[in-house]
Amino acid sequence: MKNIFITLIWVAIFFISVNDRSYGQNQFGFFGSAVYLETDGVGDFYNCYGNNIGTKPFSGNLGDFAKGTGSLRLLGTEMKTWKNSGANVCEPILYYRLTSGSFTGVSLPWMCNCVSGAFPCGGGSCSGNDQKWQKNNYNYDLTTLDVGSYTLEVYFEIPGQHNGSGCTDVLYDNNSGSNYKISFSIVQTLDQQSNHFTAVANDHATVLSWNGEKYTNILKWNLEKSENGIDFTHLATINNMPGNDDYTYLDESMSKVCYYKLQSVYSNGNDHYSQIIKVVRKDLYSDILISPNPTSDIIQISGISEPVLINLLDYTGRSILTKEAESDTQMDVSMIAPGMYIIKVSSLSKTQLIKIIRQ
Repeated sequence: MKNIFITLIWVAIFFISVNDRSYGQNQFGFFGSAVYLETDGVGDFYNCYGNNIGTKPFSGNLGDFAKGTGSLRLLGTEMKTWKNSGANVCEPILYYRLTSGSFTGVSLPWMCNCVSGAFPCGGGSCSGNDQKWQKNNYNYDLTTLDVGSYTLEVYFEIPGQHNGSGCTDVLYDNNSGSNYKISFSIVQTLDQQSNHFTAVANDHATVLSWNGEKYTNILKWNLEKSENGIDFTHLATINNMPGNDDYTYLDESMSKVCYYKLQSVYSNGNDHYSQIIKVVRKDLYSDILISPNPTSDIIQISGISEPVLINLLDYTGRSILTKEAESDTQMDVSMIAPGMYIIKVSSLSKTQLIKIIRQ
């Protein structure tokens, strides 16, 4: 019994100390590991073991990423190892999986040895026989996954040999058996949502509308227009405004038949197009009149013959002023900044939009 107890103590000491470079002779271990991820075009190392490679921890939630945009990529991985004289370290392997299922292995080729207290290939201080291993061209686009929530789970296998030059001994960097985990979600792009982009002809123009809710990784939208559905020209650029969900643009230069499409430009340089919408303009009519236009203070709104809701919108579609009326009325716009705005008059039967200029 005494011999068994002593043996267990030595086994415990071995596992506690196997990654301590001060323990014994002819040993090997590791002192840093990280996964290289690119989010919205910005790459960074996410630390697994230690904090000497990256600036962020491989834990928590990365957030939402639009499907098919390439805005979340697994690009590579890195590990730092040590060995005492007489020991050997072989090529480490990163194992990863998404949520569940089998693991995929990625070997980390040797990058450089420690020289005079530093890695000549960059990456911080080192000592003795330390080595750096890195896979830097993996490039797994995680936005090719189906829409849903995921956990990226990883661990490292480090083969080598204590007191030898082979690869028969194996260490694991696996967060004490729990592995390293980080979560994220793949969501539909704006272009994949049904009815996200609409074009409706009214009295004076075609009203182009879309919803940008939750799409913080979109920089801007480009509206394009065609009269034959084939040759498109640029109509307008609308910048994404965080916190603003609904966008509206008024196209007043309208032919009898027009085609429109919406281009979403993402922060990583990718872009996607909506479906093409065909608009056939009906006979023109004009019930609501605005005067004076341009104006600096009070506008007269005439032609109202039923209960309506009047909205003053900026050119992103954001409502600035609202008013209810059942007959001709006025609206004071003296407090808003100079620029172009839209007066939206809505009843139960129709909606009319008119562009105004605040001088």
